[in-house]
Amino acid sequence: MSESAGLPTTSDADASQRRSAAGPHFAPRPPAEAPPDDALLELAEATRILADLRTQLAELDRREQSLNSQLSLLDQQQRAQRLQQQEAEAALRVREDEVEDREQILEQREAACKAREQDLEQRELQLHADRAEFTQSHEHLAQEIERRAEEQHAALDAMRQEIEADSAGLRQEQQAWQAQQQTERAALAAELEELRRDQIEQLERRETDVRRREIDLEKRAAFQESHLARLRNEIERRNTEVEKSAGRQRVWRAEVDESIRRRLSHLRRFRELIDQRESVCREQFDRLQEARREQAEALLDAKRRLDEDREAIEAQRLSQDIDVRRQRDLFRLREQEVERRAARLDALRADLERKHRETVSAAPPAPGESSPSESHGRPAAAANAEPSSEVVPSEKLDLTKRELETEAAQLAGERLAFQRDLEAQRETLRRRDERLQVREAALARQAEDLTQREQAFLQARRQAEAERIEAESAITEILQRIEQALRHA
Repeated sequence: MSESAGLPTTSDADASQRRSAAGPHFAPRPPAEAPPDDALLELAEATRILADLRTQLAELDRREQSLNSQLSLLDQQQRAQRLQQQEAEAALRVREDEVEDREQILEQREAACKAREQDLEQRELQLHADRAEFTQSHEHLAQEIERRAEEQHAALDAMRQEIEADSAGLRQEQQAWQAQQQTERAALAAELEELRRDQIEQLERRETDVRRREIDLEKRAAFQESHLARLRNEIERRNTEVEKSAGRQRVWRAEVDESIRRRLSHLRRFRELIDQRESVCREQFDRLQEARREQAEALLDAKRRLDEDREAIEAQRLSQDIDVRRQRDLFRLREQEVERRAARLDALRADLERKHRETVSAAPPAPGESSPSESHGRPAAAANAEPSSEVVPSEKLDLTKRELETEAAQLAGERLAFQRDLEAQRETLRRRDERLQVREAALARQAEDLTQREQAFLQARRQAEAERIEAESAITEILQRIEQALRHA
C-alpha cells in the first residue's frame, strides 16, 4: 500500500497553497458542525495503526521471500542428493562387475588345478607301471639310484628352504599390508577432519551472512522509523493547521471522508492480499509436504538398496571365504600328495637296493663249468647287456624327479599368486564396506537436515499465521473506530 492513504492528496496540498497565496486571512470562528476533538484523535490513531500495518506487511513480504528462497534451496539439495545417489549406484555396479571378473578368474584357476590333478594321477599310474621294470635292475642301477637319490635329497632340501623363504616373504608382505592399512586409515581420518573443518567454515560463513542480514534489517527498520517519525510530524503539523484554520473545516471534512473511504478500500485490499498470501503459503506447504514425502521415499529406497548391497557383499564374502578354504585344502592335499610320492620314491629306491643285494648274494660264479673262452665271453656279454637294461629305468627315474620338482615349483608359484589375489579381493571388499558406511552417514545427515528444515518452515508458517490473525484483528479494530468516528462526526 502507498503512503497516500494516511496523508491528504497532492490536489489537497495545491488547494491549500492557492488559498494561502490569495492573501493573509484570519482564522474564523469554528462552525457549529466542526468535528469534535475525539474524532480527530481517533483519525490520528487510525493513521498510526495504518503505518504499523504497512510495516507488518513489509515484514510479511520479507518472510515470504525468505520462505521461497528456502524452498528453492531445498529443491537444489534434493536434486544434488538424487545425483549423488545415481553416482553411488553406478560405482557399485562397476565394483560388482569387477568382483564377477575376479570370480571368473578364480573358476578358471580352479579348473586348471583340477586338470593338473588329473595329470598327476595319470603320472602316478605310469609310475606304478614302471615299478615292475625297476625291480629287475642290478648293482649298477642301485649305485646310480643311490647317487641320484642323494642329489634329489639335496634338491628337496633346497626346495624346502625355498618354501620356508617364501613363507617368510609372505609374512613380511602381510606385515607390509597391515602397515599400509594403518596408513590408509590415518589418511581417511585426515580427510574426515578436513571435511569437518570445511563444514565448520561453511557454518561460519552462513552465520556471517545471517548477521549481515540482521544488520541490514536493523538499518532498514531505523530508516522506516525515521520516515514514520517524519510522517507523524507532518501529520501533527497538518492537524495543527486544521485546528487553526477553522474556515477550511468543511473542505477538510470532505477530504477526510474521501481519505477514509480510500483507506477502507485499502484495508479491504490488504485483507485480500493477506488471504492470497495465505493460500500461496498453504500451496507452498503442500508442495513441501509432497517433496518431503518423495525425499523420504527416496531415502527409504536408498537405505533398502544399501541393505541389499550389504547383504550381497556379506554373501560374497562368505562365498569367497568358502572358496579360499577349499583352495587351501586343495593346495594342502597337493603338497601332501607330492610329499607322499617323494616318500614312495625313496621306498622304491630302498626296495631296489634290497633286491639288488639279494640278487648279488644268491648268484655266485661256479668254477669249472665252462671253458676259459666261455668264461671270458659270458661276463663280457653280461657286462654289455646290463647297462642297456639299467639305462632306461634310470632315465625314467630322473625324468620323474624333474617333473616332481617342476610341479612343486609351480605349486608354490600358484599358491603365492592365490594369496595375492585373496589379499586384493579382501582390500576391495574393505573399501566397499567403507564406501557403504560413508553413504549411510550421508543419508542420515540428509534425513536430519530435511527434518530440521521442515520444522523451521512449520515454525515460520505458524508465526505467519499468528501475524495474520493479529493484522486482521487490528484491521477490524481500525474499521470499528473509523465507523464510530464517522457516526460521531
